[in-house]
Amino acid sequence: MSTPEGPVNIVGAGPTGALLAVLLQRRGLKVTLYDSRPDPRASSGGSGRSINLALADRGMHALQASGLLEASEIC
Repeated sequence: MSTPEGPVNIVGAGPTGALLAVLLQRRGLKVTLYDSRPDPRASSGGSGRSINLALADRGMHALQASGLLEASEIC
């Protein structure tokens, strides 16, 4: 599989889409990330409430393999 030379559009800003965007940007590609749903933190009337997320073991492994686990506050 060859690496694209132009900009990359990713549809789906969930955990997998976001991780793919980070990895492609590290390779020097321009990435635009799209999602059909609004930011859940902003859709609650602007209260700035946080959202609860659970991270499975395979998600932790993906973050660790990408080097993002060490850069986060998850540990």
